[in-house]
Amino acid sequence: RYESYKLDFCYGQEDEVGQIFLREVDPILPGLFCGSNATVFAYGATGSGKTYTMQ
Repeated sequence: RYESYKLDFCYGQEDEVGQIFLREVDPILPGLFCGSNATVFAYGATGSGKTYTMQ
């Protein structure tokens, strides 16, 4: 069975948490403080750093 997915962006192990924050989270912060809702979804293999990145 073959499945494909369209991704907007994919980070690698060389990417730093600060880079990810600036690209993905920082732009949505102003809206959050004005009453908007947002979700940040981290997907990846066990032990790949999802929890560390979200903290």
